[in-house]
Amino acid sequence: QLERRQEDIDQAAQTLRNACFESNEQFEKKFQNQLIQTEYQTGDLILVQNSQVEKELNHKTKPRYLGPFKINRQTQAGAYIIEELDRTVSQQGIAAFRIIPYISRSSPELAQLVHIQE
Repeated sequence: QLERRQEDIDQAAQTLRNACFESNEQFEKKFQNQLIQTEYQTGDLILVQNSQVEKELNHKTKPRYLGPFKINRQTQAGAYIIEELDRTVSQQGIAAFRIIPYISRSSPELAQLVHIQE
């Protein structure tokens, strides 16, 4: 039985590895639309999540996003330095999860997105 013990441990380790990979694949498949990582380039138009409003009682009537803004640069930590359209640069970095791309109503990207969802 002592000789068989190592085989059992190896088999259990392999089963665990397979279960982890399978679990990761299921997670990525289930949440693929929410796991999109977008890298923004300098000059891209974006909207910034208005996180101060979330804690207020009348948050339903307040704007969820502020903007549009332009990306000025990305810091080494991954935050983005943004600027307003009049080129006023923000002193604070904005976390990447608070940023969504700005798509104007007349852009061909919006028409393509609407066509895909139909």
